[in-house]
Amino acid sequence: MIEVKLRGFEEARRALRAMPERIQKNVMRGATAAIAKDTRDDARARAPVDEGNLRDNIVHGRRRGRPGQIKASVSVRTEGKADSGKNAFYWRFVEYGTQKMAKIPFLRPAFDALATRLSAVLQRYLPARVEKELRKLAGMPKR
Repeated sequence: MIEVKLRGFEEARRALRAMPERIQKNVMRGATAAIAKDTRDDARARAPVDEGNLRDNIVHGRRRGRPGQIKASVSVRTEGKADSGKNAFYWRFVEYGTQKMAKIPFLRPAFDALATRLSAVLQRYLPARVEKELRKLAGMPKR
């Protein structure tokens, strides 16, 4: 599992602390999901494409954590019937290789590249989301 701690977002942190706790959680849940979506998209771009089954089964989702924790994940769907298109059980063979097949990493490099993209993702996401939550607080209509 990869854990990310943010530094250098003092203005955003101060703005969040001034808001009610419920809104803080909403913004951070959304930011975590935005990071997971970006990582998912990067992994999909790196995945080898034959019929697109592997690429289409790279998904993101929210996970339960302890109280006060906000978690998201990026994974490859392996549930369901093998011929249904909702299953890429073979992703490990592609990612790590086998005795007869060379590895073609796609998931790990996407996570490794996260550090370089994290700041840009948050700079795109946070201002718009904080503004949206402030508008909700003030009872202003959506844009």
